[in-house]
Amino acid sequence: MVRRPALEPWLPVPVARGGLLVALNIATWPTDVAGVKPGGVIVHEAAYPRTPATTRSDVTYYPVPFAALAKEHVVDGSICST
Repeated sequence: MVRRPALEPWLPVPVARGGLLVALNIATWPTDVAGVKPGGVIVHEAAYPRTPATTRSDVTYYPVPFAALAKEHVVDGSICST
């Protein structure tokens, strides 16, 4: 699922309707990847495994080390500058 950035951002939108996925839930990672439109973009946690179920040739992947960035820049629940 992706989040709707419009009037009701808390309502989920089926990812199959979108061409952009920001994958932050490893439990739904394979299902979410399958729902991205051909030509779409997938931004995902760099540590997520790329398996046959999560690898497609018709989308572009951008792995981002979200967990490492959070560990480096969040201290006691606050973002710090280094």
